This record gives sequence, structure tokens and C-alpha cells, in this order.
Amino acid sequence: MQAVGKKILLQNRSVARKVNKPLLINKHNQQLVATEPISGDLVGLPIEVLYRIFDYLDAQTILLSLQYVCRRLRDVSEKYDRYALDFENISMVQMWHVCRLVRPESVLSLNLSDGPSTPQGIEFFLSLINIRKFTRLRSLSIHQSADDIFHTILKYVHGCRSVESFSIHFRRASLFGRPDSPDDDYHGPSLTLLASAIAKSNLKTFKTNLPKYQIDCLLWPMNLTLQHLTIGNCTQKQYYMILQRSPRLRTLTLNFIFINRKKTLLFHISHPLSSLALLEQKSSITALKQILSWTPSLVTLKIIGTQSFDTFLLESTQLETFLHNNFNLLSRFHIFIRCSIDEQPFAVDALMASFQTPFWTEDKRWFFTCEPRLPDNCLFYSASMRTMAHPYTLYIGGNSRSNFDEINSNAEMMNTVGKLHFEPTKMQYFNSREKNITGQSFYPNVTILHLKFHDNWPSDGIEFVSSLIDMSRVTALELYYDRKLDSISDSIVHVGKLFKQAVNVSALVVFRYKCLYDRFKWEKLCSVIPHHVKHLSISASDPEDMKTILDNLKHLWSIRFQWPTGIISEDKGTCSREIINDLKMKKQNFKYLHDDFELQIWLSNA
Repeated sequence: MQAVGKKILLQNRSVARKVNKPLLINKHNQQLVATEPISGDLVGLPIEVLYRIFDYLDAQTILLSLQYVCRRLRDVSEKYDRYALDFENISMVQMWHVCRLVRPESVLSLNLSDGPSTPQGIEFFLSLINIRKFTRLRSLSIHQSADDIFHTILKYVHGCRSVESFSIHFRRASLFGRPDSPDDDYHGPSLTLLASAIAKSNLKTFKTNLPKYQIDCLLWPMNLTLQHLTIGNCTQKQYYMILQRSPRLRTLTLNFIFINRKKTLLFHISHPLSSLALLEQKSSITALKQILSWTPSLVTLKIIGTQSFDTFLLESTQLETFLHNNFNLLSRFHIFIRCSIDEQPFAVDALMASFQTPFWTEDKRWFFTCEPRLPDNCLFYSASMRTMAHPYTLYIGGNSRSNFDEINSNAEMMNTVGKLHFEPTKMQYFNSREKNITGQSFYPNVTILHLKFHDNWPSDGIEFVSSLIDMSRVTALELYYDRKLDSISDSIVHVGKLFKQAVNVSALVVFRYKCLYDRFKWEKLCSVIPHHVKHLSISASDPEDMKTILDNLKHLWSIRFQWPTGIISEDKGTCSREIINDLKMKKQNFKYLHDDFELQIWLSNA
């Protein structure tokens, strides 16, 4: 069942096929309503079982579809009190309907966003409903909002004792400014209010992307309830203070810890932290030894980062001794290191030899792969890192090394791949044997497919991609080009064929790395984009092209115009104003945000 705007469409599912009485159209809101209760297995289930089923459905499905099937399901949906509202990728019309129908006291989780799919979405939400009415809310997530909105929300968090999980992601203040400027800051309220909300609430989980220079302003209210923390980055001293002032902290996730090798810290602490994740660590593992020693009870350690191959090769010989002597409870070690290569050939076999000892393969059963990405880098990763959260780049023909039996473990590893990067235009360099072997390597759980083009599609491109993944599971398709327009034009035909298999794609990205001033027939591209695509991110720099796209894709919920490189800031501002004024003249209801990188538009299309 699917709800789209004001018109609710009931698909041919088992519930709909059980209808014994005719369905009537409610003339006031164009929704389908059954005249009599529907007999069938679903509606006859006990209410507790229906509640469990509802737990696996989004609020839009329950409120905009199921409750209009029959009186029984309507009554159950009205009594249901475990709603999770996710407004990060939703149409403006759907948000309006959900806010009108839901009882705030029945909501346990709320996710609000001013992101690319819903610019100014938080302000729109607050105009529809009073957030103070959410008296049973346990989890609140806020993404990329503005100062005055944050103030309202933080006052709510400060006074609401039911909220246990709070996530707040600040948007960079880079409106037509340099994104790499030292003055580049984050939008947000007074950090004092944020610190007070953390200290005086019952929070068990807190997530933010604040950088280290703002963490100092926040650091660190004593919070005896905080158990799970995610922040952007911090210094060694800040890391120590977090551990010292959060005695019940069990999981900690950071982008990286800034290590000052010229300054030795005399601090020491033994904290019962059980899980630590460093997602963008730039320093060597050796430099982390002191701070890692502060958490001897670690059960899970994840490190994602970059290093030179020579440095990592040297550290690999010491890593086993360090982990064995300091972390008796460590049972999960996840690592993903992108190594830069200065000289050829490089010692892949020597690196993998360090991980062939009984400690890795028998005691811990931790398995790793080193995958050359010539000419200048290679990847070293644990088998567990091919996950939904970490994209995997398909590199056919590479000479990888592993400390496990790849043939027996291949299927299990490929099942964990959720985002696949692939360059179809390189297929011409593979021989038929490689194609056949690759065709057997099936990635059944890929939901995000990223295709990068340097040239025209190969003749058997669609068949080859289809042999790699289950296209019916893909929900986001990303197409990146960096060559001539004729390669883009050639690929449009293939993209159209691809969409015939990718029937569940709701988000599409089309991006060109370089500014191309040649005229391009955007109508041709729009003609192959199906109606189930609701969110479009596209590289365009000409106002007339952007208007053409908007006029031809009336089914979109949101569109994100990304500026190609080579466009000056003044032209970006002029282009944004022209598009915004054009939408206003057409009296279209919309919300928008624009900066030096893109123009985001949230449309009221049904």
C-alpha cells in the first residue's frame, strides 16, 4: 500500500483482495473508505499482534493507507501508541496529512530534517503542530536546522523528561562563502543551552557533529545517565574529559581524535567503555595507544582511516602484541585503512603475513583482505567492513590477498554489501573469463548503486550490471560523469533500460564533475525518469535547463541542483534567485535553501 499526497492509492495486496464490500471515495479528502468491515486474516488478528505488525510499518502507511481500509484497522490505528515519525524523506503533502492525523501523545520517535529532501522541513513541521504536545517522546533527531528553531527544540528537550535519545546535526554556515575557511562555523543556538539540556535531561544517547573547537564550549556537563555518545571530533584532552565526566558511558563514536605528538599527556583513567569507533582517523594506530589504554574493557573497536602503506606495514607487526596484552575482552575488531603507495612494487604478502598467525585466524577468527587499487593506493579491511554503512567499490581484475579462504567466505561477505561503486565503462578491459567469474559473484542486498562513467556504455552493460546485483532491491541510483556530453546522451538510453529493472528506486543522482556549457537535451533525460523517483539530485548551471527539469518532472517531491565546478558564486546566486522567482510566479507552494554548493527545493507535488 502506498500513499502519495492527497490521493491514497491502495495496491493489490492480500488485504485489499479480501474486501467483500465496495470501497467508496471520500469526497472531502479523496481517500478510500470501506463501507463495512473487511473479513480476512489480517483484520481478524488480536490487537496486540496488529500492534506488532504496525511496529514494522512507517507512519505514512498506517495513517494514510491502512486506516482507510476498514473500520477495524481505523480503530486500531487510532489506539496505536508507538508511532515513529520519520520526516527526512517525505513529501510536503504527506507531512501535512500525517501531522493532521497523528495524536502527538502516541509518538515515541521523531526525526526532523532540513536536509536536501526537505529544506525548511523543521520550520514547516513546527507550523503544523506544537512540539510540546509530544509528551511521551523517547527519541528525537534533528538535522541541519537554524538558530531560532534549535532554541525552541532545545527548550523542549530541557523540559521533557521522557526523551532518552537526542541527535542534533548542525548545518555549516557557508552561504556563498569558502567551505574551507577557518571561520566556517555551524549554525546552532547558544551551546550553553545545549549543555544544560544534556546535563539536566534523562538522556542515555546523544549524537552531534560538533567539531573539537566547539566541543570545548560544551565540555562536558556531568551526566550520570549518558550511555551512548557520538560526536564529530575531539582532542586527546577532550576525550579524557568525556570519559571522566560520563562514568556510565558504554559506546563512543567519533570521526577522529586529534593527536598532538609534541605534547605528552600525563592523564590516566580506566573507564569501562565497551565500544569505540573512529570513523575518519588520520593518525597512525601507534599514536592511539595511550588513549586506547584508557579503555581496557573494550569489546568492540572500529577504526576507519588513512595511512601510508609503509607506516601501516610497520605497525602491523606490533598490532597483535598490543591488542593481546591490553584488551582481554575484545571480541570484534573492525578496520578499514586506505593506504597510499609511494613506491612500486609494494609488499602485500609481507603485510598479510602479519595477520596469518594463530592469534588472528584461530583465537579471534578475524579475517582481513588487502586489495590493491593501482596505481597509488590499496585498501586493507576486515571482512565485517563490507556493510550497509560502508560503500564497497567493485574492482574487477585486482590481485587481492586475504588471511582466509576466499572461496568459502565469498558469499557471506557479498551478502553484507549495501552500497556498490562500479565503473561500467571499464568492462571493455575485462576478458570473458573475468566476466563469467564476476557474474557468479552476486550482491543480493545492494540498495545504493553508484555508477561512474568515463566513456560510453559497453554494449552488454545492462546485462552485466544485472548479473551483479538484484536491481529490484535498489532504492537509490547515482550516475557520475566526467567526460563529454555525448557519453551522457549515449547513457540515457541505457539508464532508461536500467529503470525497467530498478522499479523501487526513489532517489536519483545525476552529476557532472566539470562545467559543460554545451546545450544538452534535458527533455530526453526527463523522459526516462519514472514516476517512482521522488528525489532528484542533478548537476545543472543554466536557469533555462533547471526550469525545463522542473516543468517535465511534476512528480518529484524534492530536487537538488548541484553546481558543477567552474561556476562562480555570483552566477550561482543569480541562478538560484531566478528559479525561486519563477516558482513564486507560478504560485507553487515550496520551500528552499541555497548556498555555494547547491539549491535545494522541497515541492508540494502529490
